[in-house]
Amino acid sequence: MKILHNIDKISAELNKNPDAVFLHSTGRMYGIGCLNGSQKATEKISCLKERPPGKGFIVLIPGFSELARYGVKVSPGELSLMKKYWPGNITFVLNSEHPDFKKIGICGTVAFRVPTSAYLRELMLRIGQPVLSTSINKASKPFAVNLSKIKKNFGNWFDFGALPKDEILPVNPIPSSIVRCYSQEQRIELIREGEIPFAELKKYFEKG
Repeated sequence: MKILHNIDKISAELNKNPDAVFLHSTGRMYGIGCLNGSQKATEKISCLKERPPGKGFIVLIPGFSELARYGVKVSPGELSLMKKYWPGNITFVLNSEHPDFKKIGICGTVAFRVPTSAYLRELMLRIGQPVLSTSINKASKPFAVNLSKIKKNFGNWFDFGALPKDEILPVNPIPSSIVRCYSQEQRIELIREGEIPFAELKKYFEKG
């Protein structure tokens, strides 16, 4: 698997092959991903991971202002959490009927995150599209976190890697917290406990 570092070269590679499946880093852990518009790539990733039907992807975006581009409305409570924790390791499940996410959303909802990695955010701005991301593993198996082992055991999954030079990631990364907020009920629901403790998120949401 070739690793590309230069964002211009990666952008050119994706323009040449928009169905590419590529290794990337969110700034906290490695992931397998593709451009949002490629159904072929999302199907390939699901096949590689042996995922059961109905499993969505996390949509990585360069900033929370991107949500307006897709007509996604957020409540004041959600916005306050986003401003505090984005970019960061928290994923929000939001209502979205936008056709761009029809194939990867679940029951009219889409999971969004602004990743920690400034490099990945810059890449998304350059290519003008979100990146669909998920962990590197077979379904129900532990996710891969070591780059050398990823190259050895999963190298044939990827068309290329898109990584910054000399990046150091946590040895034992914790996945992102995943939450859904209900503005009318002033309630926040935990979907997956992650790096940011839910008690902290709940307290801040209720305060906001």
